[in-house]
Amino acid sequence: MFLTKQLGVIIACSLIATALFLAPRSALEKNITEENISSLSLDKSLFNQQLESVKSNLETIDLAHLERFEQLLVSSTSKTDKIIFLDSLIVRWDKLMRPGIAAEYTIQKAETSNLSEHWEIAGKRYINMIAFFSGDDKLHIGERAVYSLNKAIEIGGTNESLETLLAIATVEGTKEPMPGILKLRDIAEKNPMNLEAQLNLGFFSMQTGQYDKAVERFNKVLEIDKEYLSVRFYMSEAYLAQGNKDEAVNQLKQYIKDIDPSEKLAIEEAQKRIKNIIN
Repeated sequence: MFLTKQLGVIIACSLIATALFLAPRSALEKNITEENISSLSLDKSLFNQQLESVKSNLETIDLAHLERFEQLLVSSTSKTDKIIFLDSLIVRWDKLMRPGIAAEYTIQKAETSNLSEHWEIAGKRYINMIAFFSGDDKLHIGERAVYSLNKAIEIGGTNESLETLLAIATVEGTKEPMPGILKLRDIAEKNPMNLEAQLNLGFFSMQTGQYDKAVERFNKVLEIDKEYLSVRFYMSEAYLAQGNKDEAVNQLKQYIKDIDPSEKLAIEEAQKRIKNIIN
């Protein structure tokens, strides 16, 4: 998972994920099977169906803003203008807490510009959503992340950052995570200071019950970036899984000590976890 530093952002993302990926899918469910899930990833007609379903439930003012930019996008013949209008739609859908729709417009922006950096941004957006979904939705999102990052590499060439992102997307969002895990291990061995590789290998160690290795990876993250405070939550969980309640609590107390006092939501979450561990 490609995660931000502040736990508040993580909590916000979890709230966003309570909304469905694009729209209620009951009317579309009959169209989604294991056989055609791959083809749906690039099916703009399905996206448009879901988009219209979401828009039908919006406030009038929000709908008016969105439709204005949609009309400008359709009527524009300039690539530069299209990118501007796509950026406006992305911002609007982000404000409406519809990350799936915003991400699809991010891909449309990358298709329009055909710039490697725009494909990379699209890939990052999908990676950030993977953890909040399961089943076919998770595979769909993972597929979009992998597709976008491969396009970034195809257009602009590869580098360690893109290789790391692609490995993360493979681990988190596909049915065959092992190639991604092996790639992350290779990256971390060549560059132990690669934060994302260390962090995600820590997550993998947690998933496979290798809690001592997870703690080692998470400590490495803090060595790389002492401001990456939210990793202490994951260390706390690793220690707790080992039965070490004292150290699990210590990690959360250290988090509360180090975090900006204005991050009240994150502090409350840490305090709640401490209470649950003690009781």
